[in-house]
Amino acid sequence: MKKKIMALLLACSSAFAFDLGLFTFDTEIGGNFNYTQMKADANGETLKNDKHLTYGAYGRVWLGIAGFMIAPQVKWDYLKTDLKVAGDKNFDFTLQNMQYGAVLGYRIPWINLTPYVGVSYSDFIKGDIAGYKLDNTYAVNFGVNWKLPFLPLTLGFDGSYQKPKFKTNDKIKDMEIITLGATLGLIF
Repeated sequence: MKKKIMALLLACSSAFAFDLGLFTFDTEIGGNFNYTQMKADANGETLKNDKHLTYGAYGRVWLGIAGFMIAPQVKWDYLKTDLKVAGDKNFDFTLQNMQYGAVLGYRIPWINLTPYVGVSYSDFIKGDIAGYKLDNTYAVNFGVNWKLPFLPLTLGFDGSYQKPKFKTNDKIKDMEIITLGATLGLIF
């Protein structure tokens, strides 16, 4: 029975991705659970969020030659959080962020671990902060991805840093957004 299960897992693993010696082609979709830190300066006061847990989804197409990988990617983050203002007053808000870009990495042989970095165009598709819409910007992406042996799954760590601008009372402000999260993906 153990041999049959092992053979089935091996067959599933090879059916879901293309890996032929030097060349790799993996399509990955998945979800992430994030810790998000937001910070903005307003009228000399630093505003930070108290609610940090957010979630999202992503899709990547990993293309590789001899371990060097490039992956066009799409990421979506649902940021339901707040900003703490003077004393105990909070602005609750929800943002939806789409990122389109690519990451570069290197898949370490035998352990299928891929550290990566990249850049994405960041588009705030829904939501605002107290009536102020965040401008689109660029995000720096980083992380590590582990392709599980014998299963069409990946586990990983993914992060992004961006600094979008928004306009309040004819003044342009910056908001710093750092997102760090755990990912679970399906390779096919």
